[in-house]
Amino acid sequence: MIDAVTTRLKRWARAATGGGRVWPELLLIAVVVIAVRWYQTRDLLPADAAAAPPFRLQALSGEFVDLADLRGRPTLVYFFAPWCRICSASASNIQHLRTALPATDLNIVMIALSYETSGEVRAFARRHDLEIPVLLGTTATARDFQVPGFPTYYVIDSNGAIVSRDFGYTTYLGLRWRTFLAE
Repeated sequence: MIDAVTTRLKRWARAATGGGRVWPELLLIAVVVIAVRWYQTRDLLPADAAAAPPFRLQALSGEFVDLADLRGRPTLVYFFAPWCRICSASASNIQHLRTALPATDLNIVMIALSYETSGEVRAFARRHDLEIPVLLGTTATARDFQVPGFPTYYVIDSNGAIVSRDFGYTTYLGLRWRTFLAE
């Protein structure tokens, strides 16, 4: 009986994988995905524990936020543009991360770039019910952090060093994993 089940499972596995021909295709897909990720992040600041560039930016609330004041716990710095659809799609993931982790465990700041007025940034924050400090970035901020497009984010450890960075859409689990590694 066990031999019959084992034989059937082997037959099913061969049929499901095209007789073993699917593995080269899966390997090719993995190589392409890795190459695309490398290409997208090649111009970002390295995640080699180098110090993150300093900033002091005004929040929508009117107060100023200084990156140096956020030391002592990991910080997620998320760069977005209010017109960016991928940023809109991932804003709920950032907010979910804020809801899941207390501010005593992780700082999160969103920095708006490529906007014309603070009103459009405020509308973005309102539309996504953000309970995260939204800062008004400058062209100098974009240059210092080498932001090639949106969204771009950096994870900074409690000592102020960049430990992770990425470009494009990311899931809540992806964000959670990267910030966990910085703790």
